[in-house]
Amino acid sequence: MMELVKIINDGYIQIPFEIRQELDLQDGTNVVFLKEGDRIVIESAGKRAVRALEKVQKAFEGVAEELGLETDQDVVDLIKQVRREKREEKARLNNADNV
Repeated sequence: MMELVKIINDGYIQIPFEIRQELDLQDGTNVVFLKEGDRIVIESAGKRAVRALEKVQKAFEGVAEELGLETDQDVVDLIKQVRREKREEKARLNNADNV
């Protein structure tokens, strides 16, 4: 689908009704403008966020198993451990600066 639109005052454009309807873009929907080479792609910010999360999920696929994380509690415990280690490292660096 291709529609011709004109940029008006202050850079505003009106997304044609058929495109808004097809992409379910409602009043108040946040969109993202992406520059890809000499093209501009407009997409729903919500859908973009979902795709980004899917990429992250795919990138970390198998990591939980490698770390031996089997339950939600295992994840919570790991987070607490990492935070504790970071606090200890920060305290150690602060003590070294004060000596």
